[in-house]
Amino acid sequence: MRLPSILIALLTSTCLCASADLQQQYEKAYFLETAKGQARQAAAIYKTISEAEPTPENKEAIKLSLMRLLAMAVEHKNEGVIQECHAKLLQKTGATIQELVESTEAGGTVYIPEGRYEGAIVIGKPLTLKGADRKTAILELTSDQPLIYAPSKTKVTIQSLTLTSQLETSERRDPPGCTLVARDATATVIDCDFTALGNFKRSPCAVLPIGFSTVRLEGCRFEGYEYPIQYADGAQGTVKNCVIRNPGHCGITVGNDCEVEVTGNIVTGSRFHGVRCTGGTLVVKDNLIVRNRNRGIYLGNRSAQGEISNNAIVGNGTGISSFASTEVEIRNNILVDNTHSGIDTRGTCRITVENNIFSGNKSGFVVYDGGDKLFRLKKNTFWNNGTATTDFELPNTTLEVDPKFKAPAEGSFFVGQAKVKSAKQGLTDPDLIVALWRSFSDTSR
Repeated sequence: MRLPSILIALLTSTCLCASADLQQQYEKAYFLETAKGQARQAAAIYKTISEAEPTPENKEAIKLSLMRLLAMAVEHKNEGVIQECHAKLLQKTGATIQELVESTEAGGTVYIPEGRYEGAIVIGKPLTLKGADRKTAILELTSDQPLIYAPSKTKVTIQSLTLTSQLETSERRDPPGCTLVARDATATVIDCDFTALGNFKRSPCAVLPIGFSTVRLEGCRFEGYEYPIQYADGAQGTVKNCVIRNPGHCGITVGNDCEVEVTGNIVTGSRFHGVRCTGGTLVVKDNLIVRNRNRGIYLGNRSAQGEISNNAIVGNGTGISSFASTEVEIRNNILVDNTHSGIDTRGTCRITVENNIFSGNKSGFVVYDGGDKLFRLKKNTFWNNGTATTDFELPNTTLEVDPKFKAPAEGSFFVGQAKVKSAKQGLTDPDLIVALWRSFSDTSR
């Protein structure tokens, strides 16, 4: 039924009056707060306005009221009210995360409720971004800018969020359009999901620490991206208890002059390499590096330094490859069922290989360009490899016996062979790998 025009006019007038009334209430409250010093009375009016149902006409009054409530809460350090204001600003008024960042004092927290929020974020002061839950609080961007950019001397914490982005064009920008870029900054990222929004070209990198940055990643999950984690130009950091799945090229990259510790992670499904170090220092401990097409760990083309220990390196193309003048200690790993070799190296590399178990690889230990033979192959266990070595003989300390793993199909690489066990060959902490394998099996279903 068609409404009479006079009734339509009356309803429209009522809405406009309600909108004008909210604006007038806001102006009254602001006068009470700033001119009369009656903050409590003003806050009560702001709160009443903030609880109104938003319309295009009254949204601005609601937003202004919430901003005043937020300023009062920040002054009195009332985190509960701050969190409530952030939620209402985002969900009711269309405010952006960037606006909340700008309205938050240094050292404060921006609380992000459930929902999907678009827009680039630049954090130029010490700050925490905290989501309600990493599965339901989602930040998204299609742009040639970073989703989150932390510039020089910034210290940020990012927690319990899903972060997803892709490039808008193929044009190169500075800073590059990655999901998180830290330049000469400190960032701690905890319990976050990084999910590529586009294909490998559209989503080149999830986390890019550059220069004098220190970036710590803990308990995060990465899906897709060409290079999910890429430390560059001297950056430092840790990657701990993360899952990196299905990268286009390399799961974790440690660039020239970078120093990174990688512990307790699952790295799987790369079209090329699981972990790569080119010209940096890399410590890889207690990880499951499994089913990466080319190499599990790639040490080159520039010389790498560091340590690789207590890792299960299983079902990759090659377990570990070293190039140039790499100088890395490789101890107490298991290198199992790799389709090319457990380890391949160049004769110029000064790697030390000791107390590892090579089992079920096409070749155990392969040497290319082996004239120098600067590597040191010490006491290890070799069993059931297609070929044990190439172009040289195993040292007489080598154990060539079945290690009798407890249940390798379940990730249990406890050694049952007495000789191997007494020689302390293989993993120093097999329990860690069992737990990682269980998580890997769950995420692979």
